[in-house]
Amino acid sequence: MQRQPDRFAAVVANAGSWTLAHWPAIRGTRLCIVHGVHDARPKLRWHYTDIEFARQTDRLLNEYGLDHAYLEHQGEHAVLFARDKIAEFFVSGRELRRDPFYPHVTLASPTGFRPDYYCSSVEHNRWLTLDEATDGEIEYDELIDNGVEGDFDAWRLEHRRGRRPGASIDALNVGGNVIEVTTRNVARFTVWLHPRMVDVGKPVTVLVNGESRCVASVQPSLATALESYRRRRDWGLIYPMKAAIAVNQ
Repeated sequence: MQRQPDRFAAVVANAGSWTLAHWPAIRGTRLCIVHGVHDARPKLRWHYTDIEFARQTDRLLNEYGLDHAYLEHQGEHAVLFARDKIAEFFVSGRELRRDPFYPHVTLASPTGFRPDYYCSSVEHNRWLTLDEATDGEIEYDELIDNGVEGDFDAWRLEHRRGRRPGASIDALNVGGNVIEVTTRNVARFTVWLHPRMVDVGKPVTVLVNGESRCVASVQPSLATALESYRRRRDWGLIYPMKAAIAVNQ
């Protein structure tokens, strides 16, 4: 979900865990967390996916203001205990659809849920492409246990905000043909546009880190639409206009 949030309208995580995340990257895609209070039990199941992972995630998503549902139940790890909660979410989310034009998009690279593996470089998210990154660090959330082995009751989970090598783009379509972008460690990026995002009869302004980097008229092009398809091979993510921007120029 962190690496390809634009592929989904929503994602259900049942009895999950993670150790590394850049949560703003999922903005625009709803996350449903389903977790049993008794997932971990003395002498039966260690804290691999303890309820604390879900509770910490719910707290962080609330802090970031990210759309999600948190469904805690009194069962254990097996999906049997979660069926009613998952069904409840699908009923409530029946009208959810992917939104390729979601007005606030964050791209972070690399992203994934483990620092040593399952953490990959990312080029695209909805209407953003990271064309070239520079050296530097960005902030990540981390969940780290206290390393206790064998003593079930002594186990604890701690949240930290750490800095690791990476790059990020945060873009907001504020309306009025203005796109505001904040970058970290980015040399070049592309903003892909659609007539549902801007008025094609007027110039589009892209502000990058508070400075105007692009003021231009853009017109839909079949060639650009096909180029936008080739980057993801996804007919649901088609943008017939683009603005390629060099941050340091």
